[in-house]
Amino acid sequence: MLYSYFNTLTDSGHFTSSDGWIPPEGYSWEERYWIELVSEMDTVFVDFPSYDSGTGNIVTVLRKRVMDYKVQGILNMAINLDELSQKLKSYKIPYGAETFLIDENGLLVAYQDPDIFNNQPEALLIEDIIEGFNKDMSTFESGSKTYISAKLKDAPWVLWISVPTSFFSMGVHETSTNFLIIYLITFMISLFIANTISKKISTPIVKLGSHAESIGRGDYSQAIASDLLHQDDEIGHFALTFKSMRENILQREKELEHNYMEIQALNEEMAASEEALTENYEALNLYKDKVEYYAFHNAQTGFYNRDYLVQTLNNLALTDDLKQKSLICLSYKELNHYSETVGQTILELIHYKLGLVISKHIPQDDSAQIFDLAMGKFALLLNEAHFNEIERIILAIKADVDSMKTYEALTIKVSMSTGGYVLDDITTDENQGIVIIEKAESAMLSNQFNLNHEDNITWFDDALHQKRVYKTQIESGLFEALKRNEISVVYQPQYNHDGSIVGVEALMRWTHGKLGNIPPVEFIPQAENLGVIDQLDQFMLSEVLKFQSEIKDLHNIVLPMSLNISVVELLDPQFIDRIENEVGKYETERCSVIFELTETAFSKHLSLVKDSITKLMKLGYQVHLDDFGTGYSSLMYLSEFPVNAIKIDRSFVATFLEKPKVLNVISTMIDLARKINAQIIAEGVETIEQFNGLVELNCFIYQGFLLSKPVDRDVLIGLLLSPNDVTK
Repeated sequence: MLYSYFNTLTDSGHFTSSDGWIPPEGYSWEERYWIELVSEMDTVFVDFPSYDSGTGNIVTVLRKRVMDYKVQGILNMAINLDELSQKLKSYKIPYGAETFLIDENGLLVAYQDPDIFNNQPEALLIEDIIEGFNKDMSTFESGSKTYISAKLKDAPWVLWISVPTSFFSMGVHETSTNFLIIYLITFMISLFIANTISKKISTPIVKLGSHAESIGRGDYSQAIASDLLHQDDEIGHFALTFKSMRENILQREKELEHNYMEIQALNEEMAASEEALTENYEALNLYKDKVEYYAFHNAQTGFYNRDYLVQTLNNLALTDDLKQKSLICLSYKELNHYSETVGQTILELIHYKLGLVISKHIPQDDSAQIFDLAMGKFALLLNEAHFNEIERIILAIKADVDSMKTYEALTIKVSMSTGGYVLDDITTDENQGIVIIEKAESAMLSNQFNLNHEDNITWFDDALHQKRVYKTQIESGLFEALKRNEISVVYQPQYNHDGSIVGVEALMRWTHGKLGNIPPVEFIPQAENLGVIDQLDQFMLSEVLKFQSEIKDLHNIVLPMSLNISVVELLDPQFIDRIENEVGKYETERCSVIFELTETAFSKHLSLVKDSITKLMKLGYQVHLDDFGTGYSSLMYLSEFPVNAIKIDRSFVATFLEKPKVLNVISTMIDLARKINAQIIAEGVETIEQFNGLVELNCFIYQGFLLSKPVDRDVLIGLLLSPNDVTK
């Protein structure tokens, strides 16, 4: 096959080959095999094949449109018909048969007589030379000829052979006679071969069958005959296979016998293990009973514990049996003090004896139950029938406890607080038991802190409920207070005796969305208990330093600002790093940042916060001791940590004019401050008489409502820019 490149375009715009040959009508080229040669090109057109009588070739041209009315020839393929025709003649075909090639469109590609293509004005279709030709069938008859096709391998053409139909019926009679003779000869030979094979094969097979029957009966003692094993044929192969099978079975029987012995031994071990498991199961049941017992009993006293009380209340709530029952909580608040003197063992014994006293005075039936809630704390669950006896029961318990002795030489003295809740408003909440206990304990705590009441028991009522709800709202609101921008900072100025502002104390305020303004004394302790105090302190520190920086930048005023710090913050290893980061961020002078620590916290946790306080003071921050005189202060603390200032508690300032002893205490505080080189700040100055009295005692700094209430930042800036004598 030849390839060449050329261009051609007729005046009429018809795409044709170089000699202008026109293809037959209906000719299709889209699926020609050589179209893949230009498959990556766009807009390809193919001219139809033409016959070149000069070369004996069929020529086909592939073209590509590159713009309107212009065609560029891409590929010219020439098929040499003479060469193909000569190859067709080389096929061995029956006498009178003809051969030819056609493509999938029925175009005559080659013929055994190439002269058929001479002087043809256009390509020849098979229908042009053979009338009724069906190119879509692989075999068909037409007239006196049978046409048979074969698809050529690796070529897009089909080879056809036309054979006279009579060729298939010639010699049928002659063939039948020859076949009969051959059949008779073959039959005789088969008889002879069968007899020979029978003698050579049947006897060995019978022997093998005998061996197979023995093996089938489980008799493996009979060995395979040696003559069978040495036969060099299939029988010998089968004999060797039988021998191998017999030996494998014998080996397997030995293994099975060994396994059987092992199984017997294992069975004996399992029997022994079963006996041990039975013993372990019984021990496990005993352990289970103990676990179940201690899950709902106090290990030291044997009374039902808090978990069992919760479960009991929940179960009663589900069956609606809680109504008209009451839960009484009793607490001996001083009991824990004895742990420091008598030790834990004696303390547990005291707790147990208290439980015995309580148990002795309650009804000894199912209508009353006692529960051990914690050290020095018990609960009673009573039916409605005993409501009128509750006062008597409590008085009897108190009388017995007052005279109770643990040992001959040890008499305890404790006071009992009692609170109760009547279970008349019950829901089916899954936490119903916990809610009921909390209500009874709330009443008990109210009874404990109300030192002036005359009632032996405090009952949970609406007032306690509202107080409890209020506390719950505070606790839940603290977690979202910063996000809701409810926390703010106010500043209370501190004055000298001339009426000039020398510093401020930053105070935190919380404006709750529903509860309004909540005093710090109510939410600060809760914040410490809930673990959010560090977030509040961090917010306050950032606000104070930012405000300090703004006052300095806008008004060139360096104003010392103090803020309260909790022990929780001082115990945080990252606390000082956070302070340093904030101070560096706002470029604040360390000496103008003051941290106030209450005297109680200072003295109670001194060993824990010692390192943090030392680091703060070495870095240049000031430390003030707040509420001085109300806690457990010691001169040793002040000598070890020379604080920058001492703040006299407002309780002293409020009464020193009327009580000479208090006056002497304040005077001593001021002298002490001077001797340790510390300032003294008086809190709670509310009258001009108090201010003048403190001035006479040579107090340093004054803070209170007389001088200024806590104000927001804008009001404070106004006071700084427009000072006036607030002492007149």
